[in-house]
Amino acid sequence: ARKGNGGDLGYFSVFDMIYPFEEMSYQTEIGDISMPVRTTYGYHIIKVNDKQEALGRAKVAHIYLSFPNDATAEDSINKEKKINEIYLKLEGGETFEALVKTYSDDKGTVDKGGVLPWFGSNRMVPDFIDAIKELDKPEDYSEPVLTVFGWHIIQLVERKKPGTYEEEKENIKRRMVKDSRYQKGKESIINKIKKEYNFKEYPSAKEEVYATLDSSFLKSAWTIEKINGMSKPVFELGELTQSQQDLGKYLEKNQGRRGMKPLDDFFRDQYNMFVEEQCVAYEDRHLEEKHPDFRMLMNEYNDGILLFNLTDEKVWSRAIKDTTGLEAFHAEHKSDYMWGERLDATICIVNENIEISQVRKVVKKGTDKEKILTRFNNDSITSVFINEQLYSRGDNNFIDQLPWARGLSKVFMINEYPEFKKNRAISGEASLFANINAVVAPEPKSLDEARGLITSDYQNYLEKEWIKELKAKYPVVVNEEVLSTIK
Repeated sequence: ARKGNGGDLGYFSVFDMIYPFEEMSYQTEIGDISMPVRTTYGYHIIKVNDKQEALGRAKVAHIYLSFPNDATAEDSINKEKKINEIYLKLEGGETFEALVKTYSDDKGTVDKGGVLPWFGSNRMVPDFIDAIKELDKPEDYSEPVLTVFGWHIIQLVERKKPGTYEEEKENIKRRMVKDSRYQKGKESIINKIKKEYNFKEYPSAKEEVYATLDSSFLKSAWTIEKINGMSKPVFELGELTQSQQDLGKYLEKNQGRRGMKPLDDFFRDQYNMFVEEQCVAYEDRHLEEKHPDFRMLMNEYNDGILLFNLTDEKVWSRAIKDTTGLEAFHAEHKSDYMWGERLDATICIVNENIEISQVRKVVKKGTDKEKILTRFNNDSITSVFINEQLYSRGDNNFIDQLPWARGLSKVFMINEYPEFKKNRAISGEASLFANINAVVAPEPKSLDEARGLITSDYQNYLEKEWIKELKAKYPVVVNEEVLSTIK
């Protein structure tokens, strides 16, 4: 609680407070005082001052006049007078943003027109929230509002009310899992398991183990040797019996989790967790015998995983690791992986600061790419760019529309082929042309050039060969008479 506010926590909604506190608050009527309620923070007595419809989330702007730390009665009077003057200016037609810039003490929002980040009802003092709920539409503003921090004039920017159950369902699920109330569902399941399997515990045996927890446990140095000779059951569940030794092993393993909890509380918590874990594990071991559909589903999952692992071993991973087999498969099927007709071409892109005819003369002579770039480019200006490779039909629009014959093409403007401008310092007036060095006849692709497709085909081949082996080893006999009865 804030100092001096009488313990007032302001408004809050679901998930804003720890669950036992929230539950007791909602059960208590306005003006009533609750019974003491215990949470992980201690004990609380709650008085409910007010309840209202959930605000949801809001974004507002404010003009703020703060109180000095050592404010006097005169300071309070002056601040009230000043906020009323500002309000009259607002009523007189001056803009909210201009008044924020001139008068607001909230320096973090002055340059933003006084706009605060999105907030829920638990993030602001009650007087501030009460003022917001009176604002119906964006740009509505409040009369001057006094809070423990100072004076405000509040303008609504936007409001998001809580959605319908369907709209909020997934968000509620996510928050439930992280919240302590999630334990309620778990407790219900544990109690059901205990009842179904006739849970029976032996408190005296449990207390005997607790009595052995000495100072070594506080240092996370307690060992199960402290309960040597103890073997009494601490609880029974169906056919399961857990002994003092079983509880001791659990405590030894988890003693480092104690934190600041008193030893007695920590022991009770650990014992309850020990019981819960054993209940869940016992139920898990009996699910398949209790639920035939679940058993069949688990068998299906198990068979699926086995088949996946076996197929990976026989087909998928083998195709990748068996480089010799992959090379032999490629050698036998080279004609299946062919390049179509291709162009061996040099594409030249020439910026407007160079006479393109000069570049065409040099390229026509068959001059080496590096020599061309060295001749026309310098450290500060790149005038010529060159793409030199084998092109297949469909690789780019420029190549596709050229005559597929040796020689220089005509000159084109770069703006017709913007793909060549990507990541290059090329002006809109640049030109380009191609020199067709050769038309390359169709030829087989190398293994590296078609490795992905060849590997996929090799996997299909291995799978077919494996199925042949299986059919030979385990002949399949089809009962045609029975098959014919299936519609």
